[in-house]
Amino acid sequence: MLNFLDVVFCIDSTGSMESFILEVRRNVIDMMREIKKTGLSVNFGCVFYGDHEHGRQEVVRFYELTNNEKTIETNFQGNTIFGGGDHPEAVADGLHLALNMNWRFGSKRVTILIGDAPPHAYARDSKDDYPNGCPCGLDPLKEAMKCKDENIVIYSIGVSKDRDMREAFNKIASITGGRYFELNEVSNLINIIIDMLRREVQKIEKEKLVYRSMKENKPLPLPTDEINEAKESLKKRGML
Repeated sequence: MLNFLDVVFCIDSTGSMESFILEVRRNVIDMMREIKKTGLSVNFGCVFYGDHEHGRQEVVRFYELTNNEKTIETNFQGNTIFGGGDHPEAVADGLHLALNMNWRFGSKRVTILIGDAPPHAYARDSKDDYPNGCPCGLDPLKEAMKCKDENIVIYSIGVSKDRDMREAFNKIASITGGRYFELNEVSNLINIIIDMLRREVQKIEKEKLVYRSMKENKPLPLPTDEINEAKESLKKRGML
């Protein structure tokens, strides 16, 4: 369990996101293999969210976490662009499904949120068909709080300069202890994702050192705050 890393991609699936979806699709297996080189047991899953267009039944598609490369490739290849309408999207729906994925007990849990539009009720600068909030009754910041409670770190990537999106995505990531990144060039997307995952790999390696030192009752040449941070994470993962 100390070696478990579970990663869920939560991606806006509307038309303006096509190039970014294709970039992840083309590189998802290479990303998994890159992280597997560290010796970790890695599972990938994905959630694609659209929007609550009037009359649309399908708002979110999801594919459970797995380490089967062929299944992951099929899941990403099988998704098509869907949803849209007004500017804000069903971000809350996407996060809710990501929260309820088949996370492994004790795993390091990461959700990577990628989008170019804010959630409903967070759009001050654009038309919002649901200005009082998502019609599903979910709130993205509350979903982020639930993710934090379940030890899920959210890294959010904004792929536009939309002010409302930036503010909402930054809050969502910050609540869980993650970070917000912004980019305009699709060519930078994969490097940013790999850097995010490497950050989590480094945390796992540090937690493994702390765990062994506690079991063997040996001191570690690490700052106290880093040791305490690792212990806290191990507790949340059910390792202590």
